[in-house]
Amino acid sequence: AACDSSYDGILSGDASIGAVLAGQYGPDHVWSPTSLETYATCPFAYFLNRVAGLEALPEVEPNLSASDRGTAIHNVLSTFYRKWLASGNTKVTLSTLADATEMILRLADAELEKYSFDSPLWDATKILMLGNPQNGPGYFERFLTSETLEADSPLVPSYFEFAFGMGTDPSDDPASSPEPVELASPDGTKKLRIRGRIDRIDITPEGQFLIYDYKSGRDHPKAKDIEAGTALQLPLYLLSFGQITGSHGIGGGYYTIRREVERSIVLADSSAKDLMISRLRPSADFMGTIQHSRDCAFAYIEGIRNGRFPLPAEEKCPNRYCDFRRICRFDPYRVLETGEET
Repeated sequence: AACDSSYDGILSGDASIGAVLAGQYGPDHVWSPTSLETYATCPFAYFLNRVAGLEALPEVEPNLSASDRGTAIHNVLSTFYRKWLASGNTKVTLSTLADATEMILRLADAELEKYSFDSPLWDATKILMLGNPQNGPGYFERFLTSETLEADSPLVPSYFEFAFGMGTDPSDDPASSPEPVELASPDGTKKLRIRGRIDRIDITPEGQFLIYDYKSGRDHPKAKDIEAGTALQLPLYLLSFGQITGSHGIGGGYYTIRREVERSIVLADSSAKDLMISRLRPSADFMGTIQHSRDCAFAYIEGIRNGRFPLPAEEKCPNRYCDFRRICRFDPYRVLETGEET
């Protein structure tokens, strides 16, 4: 038998459930790209977390959790650039690198003082992040060195933690918008309201912009994930900020902040190649990819409203870090048993 029962996350046949979903996810609901990415990867995980309201039990750790590490890095980088620009500086160059390093390490040290762990692992983590004479530069000094590579680019870091539709938060960029953005299909028949927080936006004097998403983990989505419609954040953020400002987005990428700092532009207009010093490969169909991401978002919303939360029809679960793996009914052999195509 096909995996199409309520036990497999298919709730479309229950009118009462349909009414609840229609009310909860009606036209006024404000979506986040990350929630839609969860549905794209595993609709059943979306159901467990977003609809049923289940959460993983917190773990007691002797060190920063992955979430806290990401928060600390975001706070340091956004605070640094705001203070750096407010001091009359612009981009970080080789001639200003020493001053920038002194500032960012002072801010990073203050940020990490908010956490307290009595373990050698925490001591090692601080050394990795802050660096020392014996072990060399830490995350933040390596980040600044990476910044100098784009010193001659007309793209200038301008907005940090730019939020829209998220209410107000003291840590958000002062230019943030409290209202969500409404994205529509070309014919206007489909609309979605979206909210988010863009880690960083670099802008040229002519108003072209490029967005970055800071990552503290080992992996980040690739261009193929965006093209497949499972990584929506960068495309939807490009559409949203462009709609807010009327500016033209030229690309987006991930800035990995770890021992090895890496800047990876995974979505780029052909014009981005002339605006960045680092080598990049323009997307084969930049606007087409962005429009496809928007269309995928509409399809995922339709699936949520119609109560379709199936398990992945794959031989291997695509989510290696799922919070619900202990209770998930995913079985790699069910595909073979039911004759489903992967």
